[in-house]
Amino acid sequence: MHGQRALVLWRVVTGCTILAQLLSSLPQRHFLFGPDGVYPEAFARDSGLFGLYSLVQSDVGFELLYFGSIAATLAWTLGLFVPITTLLVLVLWRSTFDRLPALGDGGDNLAQLLLIYGLLTQLGGTAAERWMKRLPAWVRDVRAMVHNTGLAAMWIQVCIVYFIAGAAKMHGEAWRNGTALYYALGTHKYSMPGVIDPLLDAPILLTLLAYATVVFQVGFPFLVLLNRHARRVALVVAFSFHLGIATVMGLTTFAFFMIAADLTFLSDSEVQAASSRIRQLWARVTKGSLSILESHNNTNKNDNTP
Repeated sequence: MHGQRALVLWRVVTGCTILAQLLSSLPQRHFLFGPDGVYPEAFARDSGLFGLYSLVQSDVGFELLYFGSIAATLAWTLGLFVPITTLLVLVLWRSTFDRLPALGDGGDNLAQLLLIYGLLTQLGGTAAERWMKRLPAWVRDVRAMVHNTGLAAMWIQVCIVYFIAGAAKMHGEAWRNGTALYYALGTHKYSMPGVIDPLLDAPILLTLLAYATVVFQVGFPFLVLLNRHARRVALVVAFSFHLGIATVMGLTTFAFFMIAADLTFLSDSEVQAASSRIRQLWARVTKGSLSILESHNNTNKNDNTP
């Protein structure tokens, strides 16, 4: 099975982002979308299977659904009972999002689609791998085929999102003449105070970034399929692109949902190599900190010597 470690990263980043969404409304949950909340239930999306909040009319039922969503998401993020919690997160989070569409700032639809495909994949990490080894060979082969199909569906979906986003921009006049970012950021609707002003004073940079955005989004599906090196370049650009969106435009959950989706393109060997380098770096930082602390303690002892 391919991409198991990358899918664990996707699960963790997506789970943390969903938790941030849910917890952000914790203090005002009753006011916003409780049974008597300010957001009318009539305005909520009619989603059929996912509209669980329409089934409860009491504060107790609302609390059970809301905190049940948080508990299921936390368990899923930690890798507990993954096949069950994946389905629970899909149903409960989608129900919450349908009840309060303003909960997200974009990327939610993609995350929900990837959750559906995630039902086919192996998201449990090493614990699931050990359990799989106990099964007959033909069962492992079938499970691997289903897993790889789900992972391929996730890749295709992400590529479609990038390509359509880039192709749609090509039809907009503001993107063709390079002024789209300038006008978007100038409205201060999608900008962080104190961060955007230097960019608005650099219109040439914003023009280049606008053209680069279109080229990157249209080219992403081709780069990730071309070869290993092109895929790595595309992913580095994608991570930088979305971190920039989170920093400059304040679309934090959108950015992290997209980063989580991009992580699925990493191979197991790349995830393992990155993990080893992070551990080595952490060991060096820890060793250096201990050395500095020890040197500081020795200096203090010498200073206190009569």
